[in-house]
Amino acid sequence: MTKEFKLPRKKEMFKAVDDVSFSVKRGTTLAIVGESGSGKSTVANMVLHLLKPTSGKVFYEGRDTSTFKAKDLLGFRRHVQPVFQNPYGSLDPMYSIFRSIEEPLRIHKIGDSKWRANRVKELLDMVEMPASVMGRYPNELSGGQRQRIAIARAMALD
Repeated sequence: MTKEFKLPRKKEMFKAVDDVSFSVKRGTTLAIVGESGSGKSTVANMVLHLLKPTSGKVFYEGRDTSTFKAKDLLGFRRHVQPVFQNPYGSLDPMYSIFRSIEEPLRIHKIGDSKWRANRVKELLDMVEMPASVMGRYPNELSGGQRQRIAIARAMALD
């Protein structure tokens, strides 16, 4: 995939991502690492269809995701979850920790409220965070704790 952006008041384009290609096997995790400004978030946003590539395509289970209808994209996003590098910018400061982790479950209509509450507790335990943080907000946690919350959120749909 390639992604170019038009620079304000300039004729030339800025190439943020240049011919990136990878495949991920089912059940595995992929980490995209690099220096600040190297295009990691741009790649993730293109994979998730939050940003359209200038060229190239994303395939999921052999299907071109650009042909997905809204229902297909929802199912795709249920299986592909990002954990962004910056723990300070990846959680909504207005959402409690419970709401941050529970949100993907609610969006995908998984379980009732009691089941989701139990799942959030289970996920917190998996990332070695106490259930007592559920009522707290991101600004009350350290960077490392926020990163673990982001990981719990990404695992919510597994």
